[in-house]
Amino acid sequence: MIFLFYTLVFITSTSAQITVSGLVKDSLSGERLIGVHVIDLKDKGGVVSDVNGYYNIKTIAPVCLMFSYIGYDSVVLNLKTLTDTIIMVNLSAG
Repeated sequence: MIFLFYTLVFITSTSAQITVSGLVKDSLSGERLIGVHVIDLKDKGGVVSDVNGYYNIKTIAPVCLMFSYIGYDSVVLNLKTLTDTIIMVNLSAG
């Protein structure tokens, strides 16, 4: 009985992990932004967009991500998705 309980808890907790990925661009020029910080506000982990403006972060649903870049306004996204998701983010100069 205890084994079944822990198995169900493990399956539930691992099934909620998702990957959010996509591109970060300048809202006016459409230029891809290199080095944007993508921070998971729940666990404070994060990644940085690559030389093509691409990011890929693993997190637990529901998702709360902040996109931050020097000279631009930060954007916070709250997502209730339970599946892997692609999100294109446009940042505005601030």
